[in-house]
Formats: sequence, structure tokens, C-alpha cells
Amino acid sequence: AILSQIPAGRLGEPEEIEVAYNAFRDWAAIRTDVISLKRAGDDLEAARITKGRGAVHVAYLNDAVSRLINFADGKAATFHREASEANRRGFFVVLLLMSITVVVSFLLTVYSLRRLGRARRQETRFNELINQSPDAIFIIDGEAGEIRQANEAAIRSLGYTWQELIGMP
Repeated sequence: AILSQIPAGRLGEPEEIEVAYNAFRDWAAIRTDVISLKRAGDDLEAARITKGRGAVHVAYLNDAVSRLINFADGKAATFHREASEANRRGFFVVLLLMSITVVVSFLLTVYSLRRLGRARRQETRFNELINQSPDAIFIIDGEAGEIRQANEAAIRSLGYTWQELIGMP
């Protein structure tokens, strides 16, 4: 049968598919009889077959197709339900990941700001210690060989301004 090419369970149970297929196939004989009678001019016999055997077969055909439609509706509802659930789970996973990202970002920001504040306090304390010393203190860049910082005693001892002294070799 032509429907045997469709994987089982896609359109319905194999028995239901076969019933619907056979109903369509069997309808061809009734249709052919009615068409032949109409062509022969026997409208009365064509109408009798259409209202009798044809109507019964159409009802049978409708019933067979309705079972396939109901099966497809059930499959569609299941697919929709599963897709909606997957969508809901995906949304919560994304929301969870975004929340974790926000929390981690916040914690890293707090940590960085604390370290920065601690470094600034240490730098301020270091500068205060250097400036309070009565001895001339120079901080020289080891690679460039230039003065990067000098205390008040160093500035006074050399007679330069701070701006002139910084960057000198």
C-alpha cells in the first residue's frame, strides 16, 4: 500500500491506516459504477447507488478518516504540551543562568572595589610615610631609569619643582 511508506505511528495505528486506505480504495469501485451509470443515462440507478451503498460507504470512510484525525489531534496536543514544557524549562534555565551571572558579576565588582580601595589606602599610606621622612627619597623606574616619585626632602635638596623632577633620568 502507498501508506506503508509512512513510518508507523505517524498517522495512526497501522490497522487504522489500513482501514482508511481500504475505504478510499473501495470507494473507487462505487464511484466508477456511478460515473458509468451517469454516462449511460441511467440517472435513477446512479442516484440509488449514491444514496444507498455510496452513502453507507461515505459514512464508513468519514468514520475511518475521523479516527486518523483524532489520532493526529492527540499527537499534536502531545507535541504542543511537550514543546511548551521544554520552552518553560528553557526559560527557567536562561533565567537561572542570568541570575547567576548577575550575582557573580556583583560579587566580582564588590571584590574588585574592595581590593582597589585597599590598594589606594596602601598607596596613600606609603606616600604619607615617604613625604614625612626627613631624608631625600626617590622612586626610580628600573626599566626606564627615570624618577617616578620623590618626597619633599628630595625636592628641596635638589632645588627642582616636583613637576621638573618627575621623569628626569
